[in-house]
Amino acid sequence: MSFLLRHNRAGAGDSKGALEDLQTIRRLGRLLQQEPALLSTLVGAAIESLSWQTKLTLARGELLTAAQRIQLAADARGTEEFRYNSDAFNTGERYFNLQLVMMAMKEDTERSVRVISGLEWVDFFNKAAKKPSVTLGDLRQTDWNVVLRMLNRDYDTLTAIASETDEIKQRDQALAFVAAHQAAQEAGITQSITFDISPDPDKEIQRQKFISNLEAYLRRRPNESLVAYSERIGIFFLGDQSSVERSFRLVLRPRTYQRQLQMVLALRAYHEAKGAYPATLNELVPAFLPKISTDPFAGKPMSFRREGDGYVLYSIGLNGKDDGGKTSREQKDADDIVVKTDH
Repeated sequence: MSFLLRHNRAGAGDSKGALEDLQTIRRLGRLLQQEPALLSTLVGAAIESLSWQTKLTLARGELLTAAQRIQLAADARGTEEFRYNSDAFNTGERYFNLQLVMMAMKEDTERSVRVISGLEWVDFFNKAAKKPSVTLGDLRQTDWNVVLRMLNRDYDTLTAIASETDEIKQRDQALAFVAAHQAAQEAGITQSITFDISPDPDKEIQRQKFISNLEAYLRRRPNESLVAYSERIGIFFLGDQSSVERSFRLVLRPRTYQRQLQMVLALRAYHEAKGAYPATLNELVPAFLPKISTDPFAGKPMSFRREGDGYVLYSIGLNGKDDGGKTSREQKDADDIVVKTDH
């Protein structure tokens, strides 16, 4: 954020140009959000977060004119909030995994296993390491129709979660999905391993142990039915979904900054009109703000309190806990999204 302030036109005192720069940055985030890929959605959310966060800094300073602050407030209220692109799951992630299944079914079974497990990336980044082979066990016995049905079922579920407009319902659905998926996974096999770009004997031992566990997982167990075995393989091809819920929370960050910007501008207008900040956010409605925005991470109004001549306004942030308006700089494990002023 400080980089944006220094290197866009704000650093030269050009308020009009600075706002134009930040609009361009926000539009870049929205352009990325339209791509049907999970990574593009998350990068787009990060870029838009920077745009709104920098606007927040400008709104609290003296560079903008009164007319510009009024227009900025209108823009913040009128701009559609950043949403999760459900096509990231419906097409991007779904077809990537389906392609790996098709690869396993047809010709390059070992490579598909290496990609899903993370071994392919280890080899890519660690050129010095010898590329080990993986014994595929009974993988060729798999009923791939079972695997395909599992993949499509899960990506249908993720697409529905991404399309959910209620933030708290979306969070709860994502948590339930991750919990169900983790319960289906079995101990002793993780879906990726840490790579290191330098040859490290300890890393090599770790990799060999991982491969041994992987090969054991791919073997059909005594008295295991073909359907049960195929379902285990389906779980493997679905990959590690533990970060899915966090990806939904990351998309809430630009919404949080956008809503805080509206309230900060309303608080400033109230202060200019009355000479002090309100005791509660409700005093802003309706003269200075149409309504009080909710905290996307909590499903209730943003937290607000007066402190001396200033105030603290905050969201509970990604960890879902109220840390009292503290950030990670002030308290370990705290991650509230805070706007604070002392005057």
